[in-house]
Amino acid sequence: MSRQATADVVVPRERASASVNAAQRPRQARSEANGAVSKTLEANPTDRSLSALQRVFLDAITTPEADSPYLDEARAALLLTPGPALSAFERLDIYRSGYHARLIECLVDDYPVLQHALGESAFSALCRDYIAKHPSRGPSLNVFGRLMAEHCR
Repeated sequence: MSRQATADVVVPRERASASVNAAQRPRQARSEANGAVSKTLEANPTDRSLSALQRVFLDAITTPEADSPYLDEARAALLLTPGPALSAFERLDIYRSGYHARLIECLVDDYPVLQHALGESAFSALCRDYIAKHPSRGPSLNVFGRLMAEHCR
């Protein structure tokens, strides 16, 4: 007996970033975390504990692309090693761009008809605005775009 795939069969799937109980886990608000990181970096710019580095790195890569970068060249150099071809700031900016590109990929995956209707450029701009106003709050991206309809209104 052979089976054929049909268009009316829908198989639910999770993204690779999905985690089992991510929606139930409490998460510290971004504004609180930003304040703590800013104070940490300003109070002791050479604090290289893993916790401090992780907080600063998170804030640096999740800063909306329309905003100025969280770290300037000098501060980035305190946290990252420059490479042979790229400065510490440029290396950090690769992660920042990649983070936002991944979130946009998720929104494209969730809203392909909206992307088609608006066109790639306008949809990308909409996504960047959405990401700035509704940043990801947890490790699972399965529910990241849940506020897109409200955002479009």
